[in-house]
Amino acid sequence: MSAPGPAVAARPADSLRARRVKLIVFALLLLGAAAGALLGLRLLGKLYPRVTVVQEQASALNLARRPEPVPPLHWQPGPADAALDGVSREDVRLAYLLAHAELTYARRSGDLTGLPGLFTDSALRQARLGARGLLLDWNHHAQVRRVTVSGPAPADGDSVELRDDSWAATARPAGKTWTDIVVARRTLDVTLRRWDGRWRISALRPVRQVQPTPGPVRTLTPGVASWRALTLPKTWATWTPDTWDMWLDRARRRHLGPLWAPLSSPPTRAELLALGMGLDRARRAGVGVVPAFTTPLTLEAVPLRAQVIAQLPPGTLAFDPGPLDPSDPGTVAALNALRLGAPRVALVATLRGHTPEPSAGARAGLSGTVTTSPAVATDHPETLLALPARGLLPPLPWKRRALDAALAAAGERGGWRIPLTDVLGPDGQPTARGTRLIRVPAAP
Repeated sequence: MSAPGPAVAARPADSLRARRVKLIVFALLLLGAAAGALLGLRLLGKLYPRVTVVQEQASALNLARRPEPVPPLHWQPGPADAALDGVSREDVRLAYLLAHAELTYARRSGDLTGLPGLFTDSALRQARLGARGLLLDWNHHAQVRRVTVSGPAPADGDSVELRDDSWAATARPAGKTWTDIVVARRTLDVTLRRWDGRWRISALRPVRQVQPTPGPVRTLTPGVASWRALTLPKTWATWTPDTWDMWLDRARRRHLGPLWAPLSSPPTRAELLALGMGLDRARRAGVGVVPAFTTPLTLEAVPLRAQVIAQLPPGTLAFDPGPLDPSDPGTVAALNALRLGAPRVALVATLRGHTPEPSAGARAGLSGTVTTSPAVATDHPETLLALPARGLLPPLPWKRRALDAALAAAGERGGWRIPLTDVLGPDGQPTARGTRLIRVPAAP
């Protein structure tokens, strides 16, 4: 038998060497994976705090941008022995207003599942018996009349009795509008009890309800037909006092005004604060300011509009509740509700719908009407012609002719509203469009 050759003898050694190489490669891969995992954990540990900070900053920005509702309840002085501490007063306020909001939702949707969390006892039975339809409430003025507590800390069984004076509206749906609309001022005696750690309305007793009739429409002197109004840019809420004074001085010297201040819906707290400052500085400068909503006025929008009107200082020239259709019963009722709550505030709005005649707006309760149609402005010189900002493309020829005719008439007598930046440049000098309109020389 012959001896094995060199190739056969080398096979076991080659196989052993290959296994060793595989083990070494596997060990290196395992060590690399472990090192990568450790490095990843270390990087993640460094990155996590940064991600957390970014998330917190993003949440803060979202919270800052979120519109804050206007406080819809005002506390009135009450008996000295019926005082609530600040925390309890805020808890009662929130519970009371949330209950009204839930009741509005239940009446509109028919979903009563949320009522037991905010009502109890006779108030819950009363809330469940209400008919389907619209139920609105606004401008609450509440007085604490009696407080019953069982100890120094809030506990179940505590109760608070309020007398609330507010406005309310009820209506039944009729297609796309409302019927059987009732706007009334009401007074309620309310009892809230603390149960299961939450305040709930336990009793609601009507004291009185009055359905007043709106008085005469307030007359603007001079009327909108002589206004040379300027719509403020969207950034007006960020203006500093010096910026306000600069533009008010430029408007006053060129006999321009009032200034139209568009509001978000709902307006942010920053807008309301800026509006208050602007109204104060405009009053000192002798220039009118018209706070304005750009969303249409509906019956459902009355509470928000009413709360903004309630914060306007005395002497505010006018208020624009938003475009409206004077042929809609719900819109007319909304105007009446605003006039009832603030009879001294003149309402000026843009007419929309199928009846754009200014007489329809006057019959609905407007002190002045605004139109976006040059033809309507030409036929009805008592209206205010609102022109949009200049677009990238010129208007069509027939629209341009109607616009030129309306501007020619408006340039002589006033009666127009144009974006401020289309009339005055950054340096305060008239633009080409502004030169056509500003025909009264600047005051010295």
